[in-house]
Amino acid sequence: MSMRFALFLSIAMVFASDCLSQGTPENKSGERSIWEKPLPSVEFKELSVSSAVDQLIKLYRRQYPEDDRLSGYILVGPVSSFVKVTMSLKDVPFGEACHSVALASGWLYTLHGRSVAFFPYGEPYYTDTTRVMPLTPNVQRALKVPADVTAAGLLDALAKRHLDVSRFETVKTFDIDGTRYLWVTGFRDEVETFIHLWKLLGRAGDG
Repeated sequence: MSMRFALFLSIAMVFASDCLSQGTPENKSGERSIWEKPLPSVEFKELSVSSAVDQLIKLYRRQYPEDDRLSGYILVGPVSSFVKVTMSLKDVPFGEACHSVALASGWLYTLHGRSVAFFPYGEPYYTDTTRVMPLTPNVQRALKVPADVTAAGLLDALAKRHLDVSRFETVKTFDIDGTRYLWVTGFRDEVETFIHLWKLLGRAGDG
């Protein structure tokens, strides 16, 4: 392993506690988190960030086909085509491999549901102030909006339910595999309050 890459991995470990604190999913039998489970070999050469993330998830799914805690990934925002990822690792924990890809792209990552979400690094504690939420069928029913609702239509529907998102720094929608997501960035307390209300909407639409 070259000195340059060893330094790269050392930096990755410094950021580990911040990102891993976002979620260490364990099953009922107490199995260790997905971040700690090793991958026998990760070999990437000059891959785009999106291709590297895609291959990383496939490696995990191939190594642990019975582990249903991880099913895919989300890239929140555009990824520069000029950024390339080269890695050659043996027996590396999945979380450490994610850190390496994230640092190569200048992004951060967290676990969202059963998907690893990568998003741009913008400010200290960015992971604490950014949340991504799926527009589930229950939420659609509660807000009385279609699955392909526009961003403006979704914000209008939220306002009618007295959920004001104008105070957030960033509010946007995006689509992944046919599912629409809402991305909000703001002060942590306000975002967490909004998340709680969003979950209540899901319960309201269940009736």
